[in-house]
Amino acid sequence: MSHELPVLAHQKGHSPSNTYVYCIDLWTRRLKTPIGNQRIFVFDLGGVLVEWQPRAAIERLLKDIVATEAIVEAVMTCVFQGHQKDADWLAFDAGLIDIDTLSRGISQRLKNASLRCLDKTSSMYLDGLDARIAPWIESIGDSLIPRQRELSWISDLHQRGEAIFFLSNMPAPFVTAIRKHNDLFDCFKGGIFSCDVGLIKPDLALFQLAKHAFCRFLRSDTRTDADFEIIFFDDVLVNVQAACRLGWHGIHYQGIDKAQASLGELLQDNQRGNNANPIELAATGVIPSPPCRPPHRDRSVRSFVIRAGRMGSGQSKALETLAPRYLIPFEVPAEKDRIGPSAQASTPEDDKLASYWPTKYHDAPLIIEIGFGMGDALATIAGQDRSKRYLGIDVHPPGVGSMLQLIERHNLDHVRLIQYDAVKVLSQMIAAHSVAGFHIYFPDPWPKKRHHKRRLIQRDFVKLMASRLKVGGYIHCATDWEPYAQSMLEVLSAESGLANLASGYHERPEWRPMTKFEARGLSLGHTVNDLLFRKQ
Repeated sequence: MSHELPVLAHQKGHSPSNTYVYCIDLWTRRLKTPIGNQRIFVFDLGGVLVEWQPRAAIERLLKDIVATEAIVEAVMTCVFQGHQKDADWLAFDAGLIDIDTLSRGISQRLKNASLRCLDKTSSMYLDGLDARIAPWIESIGDSLIPRQRELSWISDLHQRGEAIFFLSNMPAPFVTAIRKHNDLFDCFKGGIFSCDVGLIKPDLALFQLAKHAFCRFLRSDTRTDADFEIIFFDDVLVNVQAACRLGWHGIHYQGIDKAQASLGELLQDNQRGNNANPIELAATGVIPSPPCRPPHRDRSVRSFVIRAGRMGSGQSKALETLAPRYLIPFEVPAEKDRIGPSAQASTPEDDKLASYWPTKYHDAPLIIEIGFGMGDALATIAGQDRSKRYLGIDVHPPGVGSMLQLIERHNLDHVRLIQYDAVKVLSQMIAAHSVAGFHIYFPDPWPKKRHHKRRLIQRDFVKLMASRLKVGGYIHCATDWEPYAQSMLEVLSAESGLANLASGYHERPEWRPMTKFEARGLSLGHTVNDLLFRKQ
C-alpha cells in the first residue's frame, strides 16, 4: 500500500523555505472506533525507529582506504559540520538544497581541510572523492531500515488503538527510500518530514505545527488541542528539550529498553497525579514537561481557529530564541490559588505575573491586548508609553513570532506575551482588580449567524474582563463590522459597573494606531467604530 505523505505539504509552486500550508489529506485510515484515550505518541525516525548510523555511513564512503580514527573524525566534521545551525546537511534535511549542492559543499570542505593525519595514498583517494559523494549520499536512503524490536513495539501500540505520529528531520531522497517500508508506516496515523515544511528540529515552529496538525487530525467538536497529551521520543537531547518547552512530555531515546522503562515511569507518574520528583524522573530518561495545560477536558466554544499561515525564518528564529525571555507559559494555578470572578481585590502578591517583567515594572499599570495579530498596534502603543506593563495574548504562531521580533527590535522590555486562549488566561492567571486596561482591536466578527456564539465579546467574557479591571480601568474595542459593533455596544452597556465614555461609539483615541485591518476595512467602505468603557 502506498501512502501520500506527509500531513503537511508545500503550496504548489512555492519553495519550502518561504511558505507551507496545512494539507491534512489524512493519508491513513481513521480507526473504525473512536480513540478512547487522549495520548499522542510522536516518534523520531532515524536513530529511533529506523537505523541511522552516521559513522558507519562515513566508513562506507572511505571503504577503499585504511580509515584511522582521525580520518573518520575529520571526514565526519567536513560532512556534517557538527550539525551547526548553518550546516548545509541541515539545509538538505529541510529541503532547501539538493544532493548536488550538498556534494559540492562537502567536496570543497574536504579540499580545504587540513588533514595532516592522512598518508599520501589516502590524500590522493580523498582528492578523487568528488565523483563518489553524490552517489554515496543517495545510497544512504537504502540503509534506513526499520529496527525490528521497535517496529514490534509501535505495532503493539497501534493495535491497542494508540494515536502514533512521526516527526523526522529527513531529506527528500531519503523519504523516497523509507516510504517503501509499509510495515512501518501502517502504524502511523500521519507525520511530518522536515523536507516538506522547510523547518527542522529543534525549531520550535516545527513543534508548533506538528502539535496543531496532529491534534487537528484527532480532535472533534468536543475536543481541543489542550485535550491531548503528547509523548515525544527522540535520540537527540536538544530536540527533546525543545518539545518540552512547548509542554510535550519528552523521552530521550537511548535504546528500546530504556525508552519503554521511561514511558512506564511517565505513565505511572501521571497516575500518581504528577507528584513525582522531577530529578528522579529525569534520571529515567523522561524530561518532565512544564505545567502548561489544564488537566481537565475543555468543551467550551472558542472564539478563534488556529489557521496555517506563513512562518518566516525570522519569526521561526524569534520563537526559538526570544520566547524564553518574553513568552509567559500558561499555567493552571493550584486549587488553593485558583482565581474566580468573585475574587477579592488583589494585593501586590496576588499579581503573580509581575515577576515576569523587570523589577522596575512590577508596580506599573497592566494593559492587556487580546488578539494582537502581527503585533503592529501593540508595539506602537507600547513604544509610545514605557510607563506601563503590556501583555499581549494570542494563539497564532506567526503573529507571536512577529511580535517577538518587534519586542527585540524596539527594545520593548516592558512587553510580555502569552500564547494561549485569552478566556483561559484571564480566568486562571489574571488576578481580580489588577488590570488597568484591555485593548481588543478588530477581533474576528464571525459574521454568520450560526457562528455568533464564537464571538469574543459576549456577556460572560465582558463580565470576566470587568472583574479583572481596577476601578477606573477601561475596555477599548474597535471593529469595522457594523453588526458586531452594535452587538459590542449592547453587551458592554449591559454590564453593571461599566460606563460608556461616549453617547454611543467613541472617536478613535490618539493612542490607537491605524491597523492593517482598519485600513483594509476602510478601503472596502466599512465604518470603523471604537468603543471605550470605564469601570466605575
